[in-house]
Order: sequence, then C-alpha cells, then structure tokens
Amino acid sequence: MLTEIAIVGSGPAGLLASLTLSEAGVPHVLIDHQRFPRDKVCGDAFSGKAVEQLRKVSRLRTAEILREDVVYPVFSMLLVSPRGDAFRLVFRESEQAALNGFTAPRKDYDHVLFELATAAPETTLIEGTRITGYERTPGGHWRLFSGEEAILDTRLVMVADGARSVFTRTVLKRRTAGTSIAVRAYYGGVTFPDRRSIELHFLDDLAPGYFWIFPMSHHRANVGVGLGTRHRKTASPPLRDFFMQKQQSLFAGRFRNAVPEGKPQGWPIPLHTRWWELAGDGYMVLGDAAELVDPFTGEGIGNAMLSGRLAAETAIAAKGNYAQPHLTPYVTALRRHLESEFAVSRFLHRLAARPWWFSQMLRRLSRSPYARRRVSEMLLNVEARKDLINPIFYLRALVGF
Repeated sequence: MLTEIAIVGSGPAGLLASLTLSEAGVPHVLIDHQRFPRDKVCGDAFSGKAVEQLRKVSRLRTAEILREDVVYPVFSMLLVSPRGDAFRLVFRESEQAALNGFTAPRKDYDHVLFELATAAPETTLIEGTRITGYERTPGGHWRLFSGEEAILDTRLVMVADGARSVFTRTVLKRRTAGTSIAVRAYYGGVTFPDRRSIELHFLDDLAPGYFWIFPMSHHRANVGVGLGTRHRKTASPPLRDFFMQKQQSLFAGRFRNAVPEGKPQGWPIPLHTRWWELAGDGYMVLGDAAELVDPFTGEGIGNAMLSGRLAAETAIAAKGNYAQPHLTPYVTALRRHLESEFAVSRFLHRLAARPWWFSQMLRRLSRSPYARRRVSEMLLNVEARKDLINPIFYLRALVGF
C-alpha cells in the first residue's frame, strides 16, 4: 500500500496536522498504536496558544471542542516561590472575555479532536497498530513496519509519536537531551483558594521543578510534580514518594478531604534545549517527538498543535515534492514562532534553579502594578516576553512606573 502522507501518532500534534490536511482536501493516513478514547498521562493544562491553534483551522467549530463537559476555563496562573512569595498572572478578566486557558482530561480532549479528524473523508485511520521500524526504499519512500510486517509505504511521514519516538531514536539516532520526569494524580475534594487559577509551587528541594495543583471540572484536581532527570538521578526519595510526602506535609490542609482517583502515574517530558534537524527528505518531526515542551512551565500541548498545523501547511505548499529543501520552511516557521519564547523560558528555568534569586524576583514583581500588568500581557503576546530578559523591565518594576 502506497500513500502520499502518513501521520504516525494521533496526539494533539498529529491530530492538528490531520485536520489541516483534510481542510485542504489532502488524503492521508493517520496511525496510532492505541484505540480511542484513551488516557494520556499529562498535567492537562492548555494555554491560550492551544485555543489559538484550534481557531486557525476554519473547519473546526471551536465551540464544539471547548464545550463545558470537556474543558474547565481558568482565568489566571499563580506562581509561588520557595519563600512563599506569590505572583498571579491574569489572562482572562471575566466569563465574558475570550477564553485563553483551560484544563481538560486528555482522554476527553484528544477524543473530541480524534473524532473530528477521523470523520473527514480525507483521513484513513489505522488504529491499534504500533509502528516499530522505518526503512528508506530504493524508490525514495518510507516503509513503515509493525514488527516484521510492512504496513505501508509513504512519500512523506509526519512523526508525531511522542517523547519515546521510534523514528527519532532509530532513524535519526537522537537521544532526548532535556527530558524532565513528572508524576501526576487526580483527586476529588481538594481545597482551592481560587478555583479559576492554576498553581505552580516552586520548592527548594525541587528547583528548578515545581509542584502543581490544577483545578478541573466536576470538583476534580490534577496534582503533580515535575523535575529534570539530571537533578533527580542521585536524589531520594523516588519522585512518586516525594510527591506524596509534599502533598501530605506542605499541602496537608488542602488535601484533608481529598479523595484520590487511582495511583500516581509518571511520564517523561521532552523539554526543549536546542534546535535540531526536524525535517529531512520525506519526513517532519512534530510535537513531543520534536522536543517542543516549554523548559520553564512544562506546557507542550499548544506547541505540539502549532507544529502539527505548520507541518501540514508546509506539506501542502510542497505540492508533492518532499525533498528536504521543500520541507525546511516548516522548521523556519516553527523557530520564528517559538525561538524568542524558548529563550525567555530557558532564562526563567535557570533562575528557578536558584531559589533565593527566584524568590526575590517574584517578590519584586508581585509588588509592582506595572509588572503584574506587563507579565499578564506576556501570556497573550509572545513578543512581549522578550521584556523578561531586558534589564529595563526590572528597573521599571522596581520603581513602579
């Protein structure tokens, strides 16, 4: 079986690529090793960027996806330093304002997108099939294998199979450089001072990681802890035990009436560290496989969706010529959208690794009306985030004008 385009992986990156191709009338194959609906271990927090990507695909009726039984709108993000200084970033003033952030179980959110993508006549679905190998054929196609069985040949493969991507490990021989590890669990009955705010608690013995508490619909909460693997290799106790210890000590009052829903689960988070070859002859790498997770906040869904849309648009513009020069515009566009943002996030990540300095920064920012307003704007305007590495911004925050 020969196909024009195959997308391996139907998370947010693969699904946005599929929806964008379908909108342009481009037939393609969508492959996933699981069957939907399926759970995905995640923090379940979606930035305004995710909402923006949904709105870019005109075939999608955004209200169909962002409905109340799927998403839980949030209005702000609370950053709490190791010394207890809190800085609140507001990105939605009221219910009437545009939605710019939400939480949603990935099992529900991904399934809504999956149903929309697979309903399109341009999409051929291969479900419950794990792609375990790739081979470049003499004709210049990619042959995809599941075990010993050749599944199909494709002229272009979009690699969206996540942090443990088979393609990046076996074909590109790449080892993920900036992996973080995280543990999360669902709870009912967690106490919130503000149920419309997600919380990131930066702790001395987690630096530069954090403990998060995210409100969700139906009085649930997604609670977890994330940390870079290089900071945790020689530390004890194991991250799951550390998570339970912090929940039962530092946050004991808020969990007094909490009821766990299952056991804590862990997963790798491929933080962005540097750019590498995300496109070559007949392939593009998307989402977590491309290591596009924000190195400070750990949020990667919006970036994954962006990569899916840009990859599909590049494939459409290539008009059947999938040699590397015709796919490089994907990487160029991705860098244009994300480079400044990643530079700021790397700066904040390094700062968070120094708890005293990070606490001082949050304390100063929290006392400045100018800083609170400006940093909140940064959540919606990527260009504005460059201020965070501009000394003038901190001078203005200190003097308050």
